[in-house]
Amino acid sequence: MRYGLIATLGCMACNTVQNLGSDTVPSPPEMRELQLVTGAPGGNGATDGIGAAARLSSPAGLSADAAGHVFIADFENHLIRELWLASGAVTTLAGTPEVYGTADGVGQAAQFNRPTGTCIEGGNVYVADNGNRTLRKIDLATGQVTLVAGLPGVPGNIDGAGSAVRLNRPRALVGDGQGNLYFTDQFNHSIRKLVLTTGEVLTIAGNGQPGSADGLGQAAQFQFPSGIATDGKNLYVADQGNQTLRQITLADYTVSTVAGQVGKSGSSDGQGEVARFNNPIALAADKAGLLYIADYNNRAVRVLVLATHQVSTLAGSPEGEEVSAPFLQPYGIALDGQGHLLVTDFARHTVRQMALDSRQVSTIAGTAPSPGASNGTLVAARFRYPGPICADAAGALYVADNHAVRKIDPKQGQVSTVAGIIGMAGSQDGPLAVASFMTPIGMVCKGNHIYLSDFDAQTIRDIDLAAGQVTTLAGMAGTEGAADGLAETASFHGPTGLAVDEAGHLFVADQHNHTLRQITLSTRQVTTLVGMPGAKGLADGSGGSARFNAPRGLTYRKGILYVADALNRAVRRIEVASGAVSTISGELEAPTEVAPDAYGRLYVSSGDSTIRRIDLETLTVSRTVVGVPQVSGLQLGQLPGQLNHEGALAFFGDDLFIVQARENSVVVAREIARLK
Repeated sequence: MRYGLIATLGCMACNTVQNLGSDTVPSPPEMRELQLVTGAPGGNGATDGIGAAARLSSPAGLSADAAGHVFIADFENHLIRELWLASGAVTTLAGTPEVYGTADGVGQAAQFNRPTGTCIEGGNVYVADNGNRTLRKIDLATGQVTLVAGLPGVPGNIDGAGSAVRLNRPRALVGDGQGNLYFTDQFNHSIRKLVLTTGEVLTIAGNGQPGSADGLGQAAQFQFPSGIATDGKNLYVADQGNQTLRQITLADYTVSTVAGQVGKSGSSDGQGEVARFNNPIALAADKAGLLYIADYNNRAVRVLVLATHQVSTLAGSPEGEEVSAPFLQPYGIALDGQGHLLVTDFARHTVRQMALDSRQVSTIAGTAPSPGASNGTLVAARFRYPGPICADAAGALYVADNHAVRKIDPKQGQVSTVAGIIGMAGSQDGPLAVASFMTPIGMVCKGNHIYLSDFDAQTIRDIDLAAGQVTTLAGMAGTEGAADGLAETASFHGPTGLAVDEAGHLFVADQHNHTLRQITLSTRQVTTLVGMPGAKGLADGSGGSARFNAPRGLTYRKGILYVADALNRAVRRIEVASGAVSTISGELEAPTEVAPDAYGRLYVSSGDSTIRRIDLETLTVSRTVVGVPQVSGLQLGQLPGQLNHEGALAFFGDDLFIVQARENSVVVAREIARLK
């Protein structure tokens, strides 16, 4: 019988750490469930789901129809998502998660490149496909995605029709209900019109040159115009680079400035040019003469009364705390027709809803990340993009986080800081409490020592827990290179994964040198074990004849090193005694971390949000153990569950601990019952 997470984690101390040198291999248990160890999950991803279970990745522009459907340009996921307001369900309408491209097609067969805006018109969703420099159409009846205007990947400033048109970063769109779309062409500093019946694109305001001039049509100038909205008689433009709001009359395309002052950023409310903005980025107009503004750098939603040009702040402020502010980076804004504003919070990866009568703000899709640095119980502790992890013989976990090394003690149910100063980057040696670290990427526990690769400092550090001291084993802080030598005379270039053997050698994956290095701990002598500095490639062989491409994760078992050769999409095998290199598995998706269990199997963490298993006797890659390929966003419970991208790995007993940096959490894949 299980008694809950903290209780079961406490039982791990009763286990014995796997003896990787033993020839006795017991029958393996079966991993069945993914559980939270510590931290507060939340962040970006590409998971469909309801409300907080859904994951978005920097959502940008959005639009809503009268039936309660919201279409979201999911910027970093390269997707168009649909949110159903009645149920809170988020689904993927079109695009391939986290894969950018230009393909037309239905559903996941289509591809986008960082879309920034959507617009609903005539039963279709039109998309500003910003990275592709095109406008796309999604037929809601069939799901078919087609190109409407522009040539993918080819910037320019040419009017015309279809693929003869040239655009340069279309940002946002709005329809007039009469068969026309208007859109901001951001890097062309212009406002353009798409006639849906003919496919013709016309420039109606701006002339391709940045500026701030009012005037008629192309005599006017804008500077990186962003959001756009209409009240039926006029267009309104968030002129982001000028820190102003502009008006374009649809009758003759006369441009005027209605609020803000050119080049003057700020957050003050007021009338007309007295008001100040700080990167106004999106707009929505209602039928009552109000214009709503997502004021990005002010972390605020503002409103302009069109009749008087009076600006006031509805919610948020530039001084708002990151955790408690109603908005962190408001990016897209829309009205739902039911008395609410919908706002995408770009940095929090969420969609938020504000009731216009009460100004109450709530999250309706996605879960905001909860970064922090607090110690305490497993439940209360907070992390900020935690990194490598290792386990000691007693079952305590050590994780690099916030420029420090923190201890997760499942037996006591506590998180504490053991070395470094939280939030303070540096390369200082000395007592545990005053030492500092830059960017730890690799870590391995051995006895009373924690060895750590400090990626940006280009050094290998030794945390001696018994002596209470941190020292630099090899390399000199801030000095890149590939030199072998003694202690600080050696140099590294992006050291990542670490492994240690029973003979007192520490092995280093030297990522940007494309080599594996060896440090003799007794003498601090550094040598190059395999690979040639600066010579990347994929070649088996011995010593300097072998080639790697950005080696990352590293582990040691019975005289063999296993390395995640990330950009070669392979796992490699190195015999330490001979230096012979072979490839044991290829065609993996950006493998980054490796960890062996006690049963002759290797677990590989990959960039497609999965962990796969390799049988080291047969060298066969088994099914995915944890995660769903190309679907990111943490989902606990019965395996395979879901992961939010790759994560550092560490075994203790039969439990596989996985760092979920994007979720600011540590999770564990573990058995519920042994196989019969």
